[in-house]
Amino acid sequence: MKKVNKILILLAIFGLSISSATAQIVCVGGVSDDKPTGWINGVQIPLSTTSGIVYSVVVDNGVVFAAGTEKGSGVFNVAKVWKNGVALHTVSVPDKDVCAHAVAVSGDDVYMAGYVNLTGKVWKNGEEQPGYDNASHVRSLCISDGVVYAAGLSSDGKATVWKDGELYLTLIAGTISVACSIAVVGEDIYTAGYGSNDGITWYPGVFKNETPLYTLGTTGTNSIGVSYPMGLCVSDGVVYVAGHEIVAEIYVAKLWKDGEPVALNTDGLWHNMAYSVFVFGGDVYVAGTDNLFKALVWKNSDAPITLAESPSCAAYSVYVTPSFEPPIITTTSLPDGAVDISYSATLEATGTAPITWSIEGDLPDGLSLDPDTGEISGTPTTEGVFAFTVKATNMINSDTKAFAIVIKSTGIAESAMGNISVYPNPTGGELRIEMCDMRYEICDIAIFDTFGRKLQVSNLKSQISNHQIDISHLPTGIYFLRIQTENGVVVQKVVKE
Repeated sequence: MKKVNKILILLAIFGLSISSATAQIVCVGGVSDDKPTGWINGVQIPLSTTSGIVYSVVVDNGVVFAAGTEKGSGVFNVAKVWKNGVALHTVSVPDKDVCAHAVAVSGDDVYMAGYVNLTGKVWKNGEEQPGYDNASHVRSLCISDGVVYAAGLSSDGKATVWKDGELYLTLIAGTISVACSIAVVGEDIYTAGYGSNDGITWYPGVFKNETPLYTLGTTGTNSIGVSYPMGLCVSDGVVYVAGHEIVAEIYVAKLWKDGEPVALNTDGLWHNMAYSVFVFGGDVYVAGTDNLFKALVWKNSDAPITLAESPSCAAYSVYVTPSFEPPIITTTSLPDGAVDISYSATLEATGTAPITWSIEGDLPDGLSLDPDTGEISGTPTTEGVFAFTVKATNMINSDTKAFAIVIKSTGIAESAMGNISVYPNPTGGELRIEMCDMRYEICDIAIFDTFGRKLQVSNLKSQISNHQIDISHLPTGIYFLRIQTENGVVVQKVVKE
C-alpha cells in the first residue's frame, strides 16, 4: 500500500472557482477562534491549541511553511515556524514577547523575521542573525540570489530596508513611517508602506529602490480617508498592493494595480481589511478579514470566500502554487547488458519535482543507481537475471514498479553461441530453441520470472539442434529463458501472451 504524504490529504477542492488552465493550490495563513490556523484549498489546518496568529505563508518545493506567534507557557508570546503543519522552530525570550511576522526559504535554510518587544530581529533556522541593530520591527522578508532583504520600521521611526542585516535604504520621510512589505525583482527593490510627519496625517505609497513610485489612495488623517498598503506582489512587471482605507471611520479592503485602484467585491461586508496579495496564472488573490470575525480570500472580482467565521478570525497571508502531482513511473523496461561492457539506462517518471529514486532488491554487480537522476550505470561484472523493484518518491506520494536486467556473458555474445534462436516470441505457450552450431551441447534450459524466481527447468544433455519448451501454464507476462551450454550461458527475454 502506498504511503500518502499528509499534504495530499489536505488537497480537497477549494471553494474558489478555479478557471485557469493550470490547477493551483491556494495556501492561506491567519487566525481562527484566536488560534494560529492555515488553510490549503479551503481545508482548515489548526496549528496550535493555544492562542496565536499566522502572519506569513510560503511554499517551497511543495512544502508549506508558516510563521507567526503563539502564546508561550506564561503570559508572553513566542515566535514560531511550522512546516507542513508541524512546529519546526520556536524562539522564546524570558519575560518578553516574540513574534515572527514573515517567513522565507532559501535551500535548506528557513528564515523568519519579526521582533522581540521593540527590537527587530531576523532568525535563520531558529538562530538570531547578526545586524539589524537599528531595527524596531522587521515586517517582511525576501531572498534573492542568496541575499536576505528585510523591510520594516527602524528604531528612529523610519521605513527601512536592510540587506543581509545592514542598513540599506531609508524610505518614507517623516517622524513615523513603516515599510510593510518588500519584493525584489532583478536589481530592483519594491516596498509598500506609509508614513506621517505628525502621527495624524498619513502618506501611503510604493517605492522602487529609493524613489517614490505610486501614491496609493489618498492621504488623510488616522480617522478618515487614509490608505494603509499592507501586502505587495510584483508579477510580470506589474505592481499589486493589497491594503485598506478608512472611509467614514469604516475600514474598506483595497487592491491597487500599478497605483490605480482595482475594485474588490465587498458587498455585504462591513469593516473589512486586506493584508496580502499574490498573483498566479493571471489570477489575483487577496487575503483579509471582515471585522476580525471572518477569514476571507478574494479571487479577482469575485465575491470573497469565507474560510472560517469565529471571534478573532482573519486571513493574513496567501500564497498560490501549481498543483502537486504524485510520481508515476513511465519506464516500461530496461535494456540488457553484458559483462565488462559499460551500461547506462535512465528511469523516467511524471510528477512534481524533485523526484528521488531508490531500489528494493539488488542491481547487477557493478551497477548503481543515482537517486537524483534515476540513472542506472556502471560496468556489469556478473552474468545472470537480476530482478528488483524501483521506487520513485516526491513530496506527495511514491510509485513502485518491478524490473529485471539481463546481463549476458560477453564471451557467449561474441562466439558462435549467438547462433541460438528462440521463437516464436511473443508466444502463446510453445517455445522452440534452435541451435545452429552443433559444436556445443545444451545442458539445461530454465525459465525465470521478473523477480528472478526459477519456475521451470529442463535438464538436457544433447546435441539435438531443436528443442521445445511448453510455458502455456504460466500467466501472461515477461519471462527469461536461460540456456546453459558447455561453453557458457545465453539469456533471452520471452513474452508470454
